[in-house]
Formats: sequence, structure tokens, C-alpha cells
Amino acid sequence: MKLTEATKANILFRGDLVKRKDISILVLSNLTVNLFQEAILFQLYTNGFNPDITFGDYNAIVTDSKKAKDYDVVIVIWDLSNLIEFLPFKLSRMDNEEINKVQQQIFSQFDIVFENLNRASLAIVTEFSTVPFNNYSITKNAIDHFADILNRELTKRANKSTFLIDIDKIYSTLGSSQSVDYRFYNQFKALHKFDFFYKLSDKVATIINSLNGNIKKVLVLDCDNTLWNGVVGEDDYTGIRLSSNEKEGVPFYLVHEIIHSLYNKGVLLCLNSKNNIKDVEEVFSKREDFKLNSDWFIIKKVNWTDKASNLRDIALELNVGLDSLIFVDDSEYEINLVRKELPFVKCYQVPKKLYTYPELFLELSNEFFNPNLTTEDSNKTKQYIQENKRKNLKSESTNIESYLESLGLKIKYFINEKNHIERISQMTQKTNQFNFTTKRYTTTDIENFMSQESKCVISYSVSDNFGDYGITGLTIIDTEINEIDTFLMSCRIIGRNIEKAIFNILINQFKHNSHSFLLNHIYSKKNLVLEEVVNNLLLTADNKDEIKTTYSISFALMKPFQINYIEIQA
Repeated sequence: MKLTEATKANILFRGDLVKRKDISILVLSNLTVNLFQEAILFQLYTNGFNPDITFGDYNAIVTDSKKAKDYDVVIVIWDLSNLIEFLPFKLSRMDNEEINKVQQQIFSQFDIVFENLNRASLAIVTEFSTVPFNNYSITKNAIDHFADILNRELTKRANKSTFLIDIDKIYSTLGSSQSVDYRFYNQFKALHKFDFFYKLSDKVATIINSLNGNIKKVLVLDCDNTLWNGVVGEDDYTGIRLSSNEKEGVPFYLVHEIIHSLYNKGVLLCLNSKNNIKDVEEVFSKREDFKLNSDWFIIKKVNWTDKASNLRDIALELNVGLDSLIFVDDSEYEINLVRKELPFVKCYQVPKKLYTYPELFLELSNEFFNPNLTTEDSNKTKQYIQENKRKNLKSESTNIESYLESLGLKIKYFINEKNHIERISQMTQKTNQFNFTTKRYTTTDIENFMSQESKCVISYSVSDNFGDYGITGLTIIDTEINEIDTFLMSCRIIGRNIEKAIFNILINQFKHNSHSFLLNHIYSKKNLVLEEVVNNLLLTADNKDEIKTTYSISFALMKPFQINYIEIQA
């Protein structure tokens, strides 16, 4: 992406009529970073945001950080070279006493800045790098050690809503010459080229995406020449190459390691391959050097149906949007077909130069960036297997009521449970379908809510005879303004009348509060299912417009729902 291309695209984005999510961003830097604006605008526009970006004054990070709490996101681009003017060139002649004095001066700045950043919903800070002014050193020197100390201090001060970006990885990808412009640095303190800012903005957008629910959930893989080298139907399971002991198998073996890591982080794995299922299963069962387990793949569309149709079925069976899927295939024809038929599915083609295949997989792994890994994430595959057992039971039941009664449902509620903060934050960021307001909150936001007397954060865990769904429901009640700020449930527990059980809990908790609580259904493309839920809860709209519907709920007057098959536990 060139600067001119990004600028032209941004002009078109500003003029189109597509509805995007508003987001306010404050950018602070001790360098001139004007080129960053077009890069981050492009990344956020293409990911469905309508960004309003404010740049702080040049080299005024400390004073401008006081504004952090007024923005959705604060980005700090801090550079070693301008903490003190030309610092990298001065360090080598300083004695230990002088270096220590400079460090303490910088640490004092850190204290002020992070005190302010830690009040923000989300802060993203670049770590310090010595590459631009120390790239030709043969061994680690005083500048490197100084930067290491500063980065450790950044880590100490950052809370869970502050993310540190290692920009050395950008330098290693682009190279110093493609990242740095010394001429503009000397004249205007504009150190970085547009290419650097484009890579940086990609990392920033990945974090913002994840914390706003735009996260990929499912990795769908072809088999032949994707999971292994060769065609199993022709080469037999003995003839394909997939292990570290085979020259042509090494890239695939490394990809398997990355897939295994993604599986451990809760990414759902599926197969979508034109093959005979018997041939594919033989690879899993008979190749002892194949390190992936057949049971990790919760859906196997191994057939001769077109791959776009298979992907539609996978999304339907998992109850996720097509935009939650990533598809990997070696065939240009199949990739182009899916891109044409299903533009919301992100596709990656296996590269012709197979030695670059692991690098491609490392890149696509960022699509599943999950900053707050929880127990629910690591148990996802297990939970979907349990759900298949429930579906089998449902097909054997004569009606929905008898099915729900046979499940043995239990719901347990927790009020301001600090051990659930990460999971609560994650649910606000990832839940789209059953989410009345789709407000996205960081762990800092949830901690703040729990510390306020007027806020009541109630998390809900659900289980049944087949297993534990985990923490899958949330209500945030604001008693000061009498509003249900957040009401959401994981799609895994939809269709079981859990929402009625949650309302019964709220009726019991607030039966002595004579006020009516407002609940807004703020429309999104994905939460239209709530219209049926509202009918199920017998809610009547007070006001309705093109943006939202508002309901007024009096828990003191509301009668509990009769759902004897759900046991409520405090």
C-alpha cells in the first residue's frame, strides 16, 4: 500500500454511505507522525470503523496524556531518539551517574503518562527500539541496554487495557532503509516512512478489532497440498509428505505446529476438502508422524460439494457469521470462487514457494488475536462436541419443552465477581447476536464498574447434564440512572430460555426498587435475533426509532417466569 493509494481510498471511504462504528482516537508522539494518519484511517475504515482522530501537540506526551480518559483509544508512539534530543548519540559518552539521572527523569515521565493511560478504555504504546540509530553495532551496547531497561519499565506500568507493540518486528520485516527517513528526521523530526506506519497501523487495527468484537473464530482448511504435500487420493496416506523427516514435508510440519497453537487458544478447526472421507481419516489414524488430531476438527466437510456451500453450512452449524471464518486452500480456483460467492470469508492461498508457507500462517494467526485468553476459550472444541450431543438428544425428543426438561439446566449468578473480569470484558467484545447494546468494554472498564456503588455487574455461568457452558451471560445494571447498560448471552445458550432465568434473578435482586429500568436494543446487523427474545420476555416498547428500541422494565411489578426445569443457584 502506497501513501497515495491510502489517501485516495480514504477520500472514497469518507464519501460513501456505509454505516460504520464511530471511534475516537488520540495519537501522542514525541516525533512528527503525520504519515500515520492516512495509514490508520485506511486500516480502520476497511475494518468497519468511522475514526475521529486527534493528534496531540508535538513532543507533549506527558501533558496531553491527561486527555486519555476522553477517548476510546489512545495511541502513544514513543521514540528513544527524542526522549532527550539525540539521546542515542549522547549515551555512549555518558558515565553511569549521568545515565542513571536520565533514567530517573524518564521514569518520572512514565509515571505521569501511565497514571493517565491506565484510566483509558484502551491504550496502545510502542516499545523503544534502537534499530534506527544503532543498527550497525556488532554487539549489544549501552544504547541497547538503556532501551531494554525502558521497555521493562513500560511493562511494569501497563495495566491489562494497555498493549505494548514491539516495533523491532516491523523493522525486521521491512528493514531499516524501508522504515526510516533520516533526511526528514534531521529536518522535521519525522523519523518513519509511510511503509513503517502502514505496518504499525495494521497491528494497532488488529488490537482495536479484537476488542470491538471483530475477531475471527474459525479456521477452515483444505487437505491436499494444504495440510500435507501431495494428493492422498492418488499418493495414498503413505505417499503424502507432512513430517519434519521429509524435505517437502517440513513447511507443512511447521504449519501443523502453528495450527496446534491456535487450537490451544480456542480457535475452532474445520475441514473443507474435495476428497473421500475414508482417505482423509486414514491420514489421521495411520500416519503417526502427523501431529494433528482428528478430534480437534469439529466439522469435516470432506465431500465433492463446492467449497462455498460447505463454508455456508459450517457457519450455519456453528451459529457464527461468515465473517468469523478464515479459509486456507492451495487452489487459486477455489479461493477465487469463495471470494466471489462469500466476500465476508477471509481467504489465504497456500504460496507457490512452500518455504514461505509457515510465514503466511504466522501472519494469518494475527486474525485470531485474543488478548484475554480464558478457560472458556481453551474449552471451545469440547463445548461444541457437547453441543452436538445436545442436538442428538433434541432430535430424539418429541417437543422442545421435553428436550429442555431433559437437559438438567443450571444457572449460577455472581455479583461483581473480580475473578470474572477478563471473561466479562471478553464477552462484551465478542458477543454480537444476543447483545442488546453491543457496548465494548475493556478489563479496566469492568474494574471501574465493580468499584462503583451505582453499578451492579452480574455474570452468569450455565451448565447441564452434558457439561459446563462456562461464563456465558452478563447484565450490567446502573441504579443511578436506572438503566440496564448491558444484557448479553453467548450464542451457545440461546434457545434454552436462559434469558427468562436471568430475568427471574433480576426480579429477585431488584424487587424492592420501585423505579423502572430502561433497556435499549441498539440495532446492529447481527443482533436482529433479539426481536424474538423480546417477545419471549413479554417486553413492550416505550419508544422506537431507526437506531434503537427502548423498553421500560419494572422488576418490582414483574412476575417471575415459570421455568421449573432451570435450577437457579446463588
